[in-house]
Amino acid sequence: AISTALMHMRIVPASYLAIGFALAASNSFNAIGKPMPGMIISLTRTILVYAPLAWLLSSIFGLVGIFAAACAANVIAGAVGLLWYRVIFAQLR
Repeated sequence: AISTALMHMRIVPASYLAIGFALAASNSFNAIGKPMPGMIISLTRTILVYAPLAWLLSSIFGLVGIFAAACAANVIAGAVGLLWYRVIFAQLR
């Protein structure tokens, strides 16, 4: 169990800044009365990116693949959230 936690702590934290962007963007959308983009970012991260990637990478790399999929999903969600935030808030100006 400790080795699994250590493996997780070596891989996933690299994406914490990115998921922070996704969460901040999602909360910003909610604050301006546009909850749909935040929900789409969250569902895209979980259903379209993480689940298939975790399935694929776990069959190749085992547990490391699951953690790598989480990291990749966080980075993709962060990039989408940041870009979408810039587009929506540019329109509000």
